[in-house]
Amino acid sequence: MVIAIAASFISLGLWQIDRHYEQQRENERVASQLAGDPLPLDQALARDDVDLLPVTATGTYDADGEIRLSPRSRNERPGYEVLTPLRTAEGVMVVNRGWVPLDDPVPAAPEGTVTVEGRLRAPIQSRQVLTDDDGTVTLVSNVDLTVLATQVDGLVTQAYVEVVDEEARLAGVIPRPADPPVLEPGPHLSYAAQWFAFTLIGLVGYPLLLRRRLAEATQPDRASSLPA
Repeated sequence: MVIAIAASFISLGLWQIDRHYEQQRENERVASQLAGDPLPLDQALARDDVDLLPVTATGTYDADGEIRLSPRSRNERPGYEVLTPLRTAEGVMVVNRGWVPLDDPVPAAPEGTVTVEGRLRAPIQSRQVLTDDDGTVTLVSNVDLTVLATQVDGLVTQAYVEVVDEEARLAGVIPRPADPPVLEPGPHLSYAAQWFAFTLIGLVGYPLLLRRRLAEATQPDRASSLPA
């Protein structure tokens, strides 16, 4: 049983090491994606890996198609992110304009032709979709472009645009643009060390315990050996 438990601990430790290197490769991919200058929308969408590519998109906002991405919080304050369709020459792009506190009104999208600078993000299937009485989607838990395509003609479902504006983000402008990706190695190596430490404790400590028990069992009964 001890050997089986030790083997499982070693397996968990090796799995954590694999996760460490997976995270390292992902961080390298993200850093590589973010390192380039913003691409025009048509060039960015032609890439195989579009997630996190810096991009510029020019078009006009369709405020009537705006929906909410919820729930989201900033500094323990509840809120949501605002998704607004942007009509471009390449099609309709969903733009995540940023975060809004729950009790604040949504600032209107800029009118007329605008150029949005941001990064492309891959869509994620939404687990929660809320609609109004006529079936129009008003809130999603993730940016699910296949769901939104049912009510927005010409929607590009390959990716959406996440607004990047560090000056506005640091100034606390609402909607507050997205935070930059955090590239950290994660705790996987420390977890691996813990699993290997548990293995060592078991493989060394258990034999020592058996040896002690065996020694105690083989010792003569001192009370019975004393003279009457």
